[in-house]
Formats: sequence, structure tokens, C-alpha cells
Amino acid sequence: MSSIMVEGDYHGKSTAKEEFMTISGVALPASRPKDSIKLTGEYNYPERAIPGKGDRADVKRPSDNLRPEGDFTAPERTSPGKGDRADVKRPSDNLRPEGDFTAPERTSPGKGDRADVRRPSDNLRFEGDFSVPDKTSPGKGDRADVKRPSDSLRPEGDFSVPDKTSPGKGERADVKRPSDSLRPEGDFSAPEKTSPGKGERADVKRPSDNLRPEGDFTAPERTSPGKGDRADVKRPSDNLRPEGDFSVPDKASPGQGDRAPVRRPQDNLAPSGDFEGKFYCRCCV
Repeated sequence: MSSIMVEGDYHGKSTAKEEFMTISGVALPASRPKDSIKLTGEYNYPERAIPGKGDRADVKRPSDNLRPEGDFTAPERTSPGKGDRADVKRPSDNLRPEGDFTAPERTSPGKGDRADVRRPSDNLRFEGDFSVPDKTSPGKGDRADVKRPSDSLRPEGDFSVPDKTSPGKGERADVKRPSDSLRPEGDFSAPEKTSPGKGERADVKRPSDNLRPEGDFTAPERTSPGKGDRADVKRPSDNLRPEGDFSVPDKASPGQGDRAPVRRPQDNLAPSGDFEGKFYCRCCV
């Protein structure tokens, strides 16, 4: 049952369900949508002539409102007659060369003559004198000179090369150790290392650091249980403590033959205001 109620008196036509049912074999009336658009004035339809049999329908060309202004003259076109060649049509433009135009004379080679080699030319010209170094090709049996690339980097000042002595036969080459410019400053002292003698055990090496606890350090006394004694149970402790009084509700367990009370969950949702509706309970359904 819904809570929607109609206010006031209701006047209307009551209908039954059978009025909306369709009967098989009966066509429903066509429903056409109605609108409020009405034509005003008289409306004339153009007459359309249907072409008869054997007649060709008229060609329909779309019309527009674009009209040329002024007089329009079209050039006369003459079609070539039979056996005549149509004129060559070249597109024309308004580009005209200014001044005198001279074309170079071109001579075609005659029979048996070789055509001249054509090299592309440009307007790049060297300025000043251009000298080419003389190149001498090595003769037969001569070895060509080794070509080393040259640059403009030159060392400044005197350059001295250390003397390198190669070890002779049967001699061992000197060990080469790389050198650098890192030098320790001040006195350098190394601790004395004593090696254990025969039959002695080497000392245990423990790594040391510069971390030291500050203040007095006290360790709790640990008592080990004796023989036949049971070790104490160790429970981890923390610094979490409840604040205020802590009370535990009394839990009464039902006795034999008693039924445990039904527990219904509680929440903080409560209806506000007056509640109007039909009351029902599950036991009555």
C-alpha cells in the first residue's frame, strides 16, 4: 500500500481494463499526431504534366537568383572543317619580359663530329691568385711518401722527452707503477702489527666505531632458574595504558533448561517527527 493520497474531489471517467485490450483480428485505428500549425490564406499547387507514353521527360535544371550585370558578350568560336587541323591553344598570361632579350646561338654538331661537353656554370668566382702545389708521383720502384694529417696545434716552449732504456737480454723489465699528485700532509704513523707465534691463537678482531652511550648505563639483573625450577613466563610489555575507570558488564549465563535471551543489534538511527502509517508485525503476516 502506497502513501500517496489524492487531495480534494476527483471527477473523471472511470475505465475498465477491458477497454484497453485488443481483440485478435481487429485492426487498431491509426493515431496521427496533431499540432497547432495551420496554413493561412490560399495555397496554389503548380500543375504537373505527366509525360505520356513515348514522350521524354523534361530536363530539370536547378535555378538560382544569380544574374550577371551589364552586357555579356561571348567570343565567336569557329570549329575546324573536315580535313583541317584544329588550332593549337596556348595559355596566355600577363607576364612580359622588359628590355631586349638575346638568345645564344646554338650550333649543332655535324656528321662525324663529337658534341661538346656541357658543364654547368655558376657565378662563383675566386678572388685573388690561386696557386696549386706541385704534386710529384713516385716513379717505378719508389715508395710513396707517408701522408700524415697536419693541424694548427703547436707546443709552446721546450719539449723534452725522457730517455727510455730497453732491458737487455736476460734482464727483467722494471715494474711500472702509475704515479699521481696526491700526497698525504703531516706525519703518517702506522700501528704495529704483531703476528701470533706458533701454537698461539690469533686475537679476535671486533670492529670498532666512535659511537659511545652518554650517561650511566644500568642493566637489569637476570636470574637463571635452578635445577627443577620452571622458567618464568615472559609477557611482552608496552607503554599503552587505559585512562579513567574501566568497568566490565556482568555477564549472566543461562542455567540449565533456560533459553538464552535474543540479541538484537542496536544502532543510532531513529525516525524524527510524527510517523503516520499502517502498523504490521511479522507474526500477523
